[in-house]
Amino acid sequence: TTATTTTDAPVVATTTPTTTATTTTAAPGAATNTPTTTAATATTTAPAAPPPAPKVNTDVLDDLIASATSTVSGASCKAVKDSYRRGISNADCKRCEEGYRWWPCNTDGCVCSDSEDSKVTAKPAEKEEKEPAREKEPATSSVATSAATTSFDPASLARSVSASATTEKEKEASAYAAVADWGQCGGKTHACGSDKACAPCKSPSFSCLSDSEWYYQCRPGAAARAVEPLPDTEEEVTTAAATPIEEKVEEEVEAAVLGKDLPAVVLPPAAEENCDQGDISRIITKDDWEDLFPYRNDPACKSSKNPDGSQIEGGFYEYDDFVAATRRFPCFLGSGSDDDKKKEAAAFLAQISHETTGGWATAPGGAQSWGLCWKEEVGCETGNCAQYCAAGDPCAAAGEDANCPCASGKTYHGRGPMQLSWNYNYEPAGRALGVDLLSEPERITQDPDLAFSTAMYFWMSPRGSKPSAHSVMMGTWEPTTQDVAAGRTPGFGTTTNIINGGLECGIDNDYRVEDRVLYYERYTQYLGVEAGDNLRCSDQRSF
Repeated sequence: TTATTTTDAPVVATTTPTTTATTTTAAPGAATNTPTTTAATATTTAPAAPPPAPKVNTDVLDDLIASATSTVSGASCKAVKDSYRRGISNADCKRCEEGYRWWPCNTDGCVCSDSEDSKVTAKPAEKEEKEPAREKEPATSSVATSAATTSFDPASLARSVSASATTEKEKEASAYAAVADWGQCGGKTHACGSDKACAPCKSPSFSCLSDSEWYYQCRPGAAARAVEPLPDTEEEVTTAAATPIEEKVEEEVEAAVLGKDLPAVVLPPAAEENCDQGDISRIITKDDWEDLFPYRNDPACKSSKNPDGSQIEGGFYEYDDFVAATRRFPCFLGSGSDDDKKKEAAAFLAQISHETTGGWATAPGGAQSWGLCWKEEVGCETGNCAQYCAAGDPCAAAGEDANCPCASGKTYHGRGPMQLSWNYNYEPAGRALGVDLLSEPERITQDPDLAFSTAMYFWMSPRGSKPSAHSVMMGTWEPTTQDVAAGRTPGFGTTTNIINGGLECGIDNDYRVEDRVLYYERYTQYLGVEAGDNLRCSDQRSF
């Protein structure tokens, strides 16, 4: 749940009187202090599967490796204008500088300038036809096509090709690089293109596990479905030395997909439909972002300011950081039709807009134009809000397999787009995102990718008796008899109950609920979708 604090609205350079704006922060349940949080259910799945690839031909792999690792000498690569509409950023194009030849370097979305400042697209020239002898091996073009379609990294692939493989099964297993912790190791979206594990995990304590045929991941612990173990070739694979170029390519791939140095998020198996996130710009574009959040970097707001008041270069709540965070949660904006995804986007953006609102009744552009105005609960920036520490170890007390006592000298007031609050909310979010947020809660206000990721984790994750807000908006949540008796039925109003029901629900005409609804109605209208029913929670009892 979230606690509500009343804060002063931002002061703008007008004669308009300043009124109050509402931000909310996570808080204990209304009846007790039993920890209640949010956490996501996401099944990592992928788009339509490519046809199964034939057995790997190591001669073909050699050719792929050679073509994929040629360095673009002295080049500086960046995204061309408007390429963000196709999901291509400068970070993506930077990979082309080291000779990376797959997406987006094989498109016209990147442009590189050589040492003589002549502009060239990163897309490589069409590969010259090979000798007729190539036609004798149908596997050649098929393997190359499959690899390019699934965008695996042939540079890292080079480290694991084993010349000593003697059987077809051993050749296939040795054709893939050892996978780092939490990385993709098999499945139909991987290079092997079939329902199996096709790459070993680097860490002995990690296994290539899967919850569906679409996606396999190197992670610890048990999974819903174990996979057939690989041939015993891991030692040879993992001891192969990587070149500096290969290591940098891998680092850039991870940074481009996940955002900086954050690992992928592992969530419980979901009773979820196949997820196809695809190009986020189909749902919300960078231009949309500018239209919906025109004042996020206004001088009256603090979201784009450092603690000393100086401006953060490039801003904080920016579109590219939002997109980078979405890639960590494949089912976020990845379920149902495009209209379903737009409806979820409107709901999520409405809730984080209210949590960070700087608007007031006579604000320029209207009160609902001032979302994402704050990145930290107003009045708590100096670390003086110690009231968000639940005593003892509330996570262990609730029977969870985690410990979340407050760290000495740290506060857990509202931070980030969802204003994550309380120690029992910081711990699971940090654990899922690979960051110790109990010890370093301030990292949320220092890293925009992480800030958006905590909000999405909160949105995607069920906890205790609460469903995930994602499942509520996507219609996959089935209310229990107790839920129905408490008036909790699918609709935007129940997401408000999940976030702050103990303080806002069961109240007629609550101004905070109305602000959330006004944001939601604005965004659904902008995105061209219906808002649906049950927008409020005045007739609901809190979870």
